[in-house]
Amino acid sequence: MIGRSTKKQVVNWDAFGPIQSDAKEKKAPSSDQSASEAKAMADRKAAKRAAAKEAGTDDQSIEEVMMKSDLFDREIEGAVKEKAKAEGPATCRAALDMGMELYGEGDFKGALGMFEKSLDLPGSGFMRIAGTVREYACPSEGEEQAALYNMACAYCQMGPEEGGPKVEAALACLKGAVEAGFEDVRAMEQDADLAAAVRAPGFAEKKRKAGFTNKPWLQW
Repeated sequence: MIGRSTKKQVVNWDAFGPIQSDAKEKKAPSSDQSASEAKAMADRKAAKRAAAKEAGTDDQSIEEVMMKSDLFDREIEGAVKEKAKAEGPATCRAALDMGMELYGEGDFKGALGMFEKSLDLPGSGFMRIAGTVREYACPSEGEEQAALYNMACAYCQMGPEEGGPKVEAALACLKGAVEAGFEDVRAMEQDADLAAAVRAPGFAEKKRKAGFTNKPWLQW
């Protein structure tokens, strides 16, 4: 899958290059990003404490206020997330992010639905209908690769109660990811989330037809 601390590598949403494979990193922000966010939060808290001290507030009162502030921030963050879930994603990236969150929670069926939905939402790519000058926002190649690759992971991770793992569906999604420009077959082979598909005879056959190369292009 793409992007996660409990699952997949983080997708660079600005570049949208080919998906890397480390199954343990696909869900979380990078360490640099996490450190930056933690520092920003610490700076905000320090500024609040300094302002309170300057106003003559005693240390105990400051700590009480800070605790209430943290609780309020968490409540607001939770409310925003719940509202976003209730309304549904409006963009391809938002749907992919929601899918990654559900994937990390072990809701593979829900994640699959979000990854599928992302392909129908406006993305960072553009298309133009023949005979017109108007451009329409659509998923970029990178977003399409991310959606299809992660759909394959979700199909492989589904349990028996969900009719999984659904290997043939996963292979079809991987084929789609390759056709969308994904080149790193070795990444697929090394991704623990795709183990069910990689072990399937269908995967070996597709790789054989591709000449055992790392760039099968459209031979799948």
